[in-house]
Amino acid sequence: MNQNRKETAWKKNRKFGDIYGGRAHLKCADGIFKKLHNLLPPNEGEVTPIFIIENTSRDFYFPVTIDEIKETLTKLPTSHTKYLTHIWLDKVKKN
Repeated sequence: MNQNRKETAWKKNRKFGDIYGGRAHLKCADGIFKKLHNLLPPNEGEVTPIFIIENTSRDFYFPVTIDEIKETLTKLPTSHTKYLTHIWLDKVKKN
């Protein structure tokens, strides 16, 4: 089956196995990666992980509490959590 040039134009110079179409990068409208430079490493002796909670309205609630997160972290192996320094509870924005 032969395809004309117009039908195959999108296939030019493409490597096999790559996904094309849509966004090349994930849309991160909340700017979470821009905020990362504001995080300072914990000081010596400071309890980690440090919990950061976004300032939200009273009507908004997070589905988990800090105590529930701490309890869950104690159930995980120490090797998985010892380098965890910050946990950021951020309000998800609707698109």
